[in-house]
Amino acid sequence: MMNMDEMIKNWSIAQKAGAVLPCPRCGLFKMSPKLSDNALSRRADVYVCSMCGTDEALGDMRYSKFSFIDDEYNRRSLSAWWLSKTVLGKQNTEKDEYGNYVLVINRDVCLTSEDIDDIMVGALEGGCNYWCDEVKVVEDEYFGEYASEQISRGGSLIFHDGEDDEEYILTLEKFLTGFALACKQGYGEDWFDEEGGIDCGQIDAPAADTIIQFALFGDVVYG
Repeated sequence: MMNMDEMIKNWSIAQKAGAVLPCPRCGLFKMSPKLSDNALSRRADVYVCSMCGTDEALGDMRYSKFSFIDDEYNRRSLSAWWLSKTVLGKQNTEKDEYGNYVLVINRDVCLTSEDIDDIMVGALEGGCNYWCDEVKVVEDEYFGEYASEQISRGGSLIFHDGEDDEEYILTLEKFLTGFALACKQGYGEDWFDEEGGIDCGQIDAPAADTIIQFALFGDVVYG
């Protein structure tokens, strides 16, 4: 089992390598994507969120300076770090506002090109039509026979929002991110078969719309 000094060292290495991690002090995802926009901890060679940086600074004003490990608050926080719970293989067990335990469970999901095409068909042929009034291919040609096959082949589609008269571009990367976000937010419990694979027969038009909205907006904003 890694000791706290090793955890701090590895966390620092991961941060400097560009990993998007939660604040190592409070465990919340409040860090700026640009590392230098966060606060360099006064206790160790790691960056913490601005709020925790301010708290450390106020602590130094009120009390004598402690090391990161010797600080009582940090000792408690370190024991509950996302790093020690998730990266080192322990379950991330937090409580919600009602006192229930919330588990973060990672799973591997395999999406085939055919799966993506099927989901896009559902989205374009009924799923998104109540807010999107036009879809156009960005490239000069169709990469498949239909627009629904453009994304799985690395192409892009423009979704025109008929309500706000805005245009949003969907790419393969955004699609995959949208699928993952939808699952993370609790959608798709019935999208998988008994072996954990994708069952597109369970992803109807409204479900496809949900995936596309997460891909384009990061959340469900319509419906």
